[in-house]
Amino acid sequence: MGTKARVGRKRLLLFTAVALCSLALGRGAVYTSEPEVRVAENKPAKLLCSYSGFGSPRVEWKFAQGDTTSLVCYNNKITASYEDRVTFSNTGITFHSVTRGDTGMYTCMVSDEGGNTYGEVSVQLIVLVSSLSGMKKGTANKKVIYSQPAARSEGEFRQTSSFLV
Repeated sequence: MGTKARVGRKRLLLFTAVALCSLALGRGAVYTSEPEVRVAENKPAKLLCSYSGFGSPRVEWKFAQGDTTSLVCYNNKITASYEDRVTFSNTGITFHSVTRGDTGMYTCMVSDEGGNTYGEVSVQLIVLVSSLSGMKKGTANKKVIYSQPAARSEGEFRQTSSFLV
């Protein structure tokens, strides 16, 4: 069995154990199999959020970057400022195309209708920005450097990886 298959199996077993324990205890559980998502700029990104033990789950997603926090999803619906770029599903939220401004911490918060059961999980989204984004296909031996924004308001970037194409 390959390494990826082992990791996937361990994640599934962990999620199953959390779900069964939460049901036995009468509490809800919220879980993600990917606490950190790295994706190139202008590509789609899916932030996963699984939950169990909620009668009528109410899901909210908030986005925090520095001192700024905003709602992406409220009561299972994408908010107006994100509705053109993000879709909601029972398994998470999907960005159609991420920008460097989307880099930050996303928190999936789930509660039941009465608010008696609550759980949350955070997912770090890191948008990788190519310093040679205008490079033509077929260009050989060019070094591509992907960087992650240091902060939304700053123009500085921190190199995270590089490779020859």
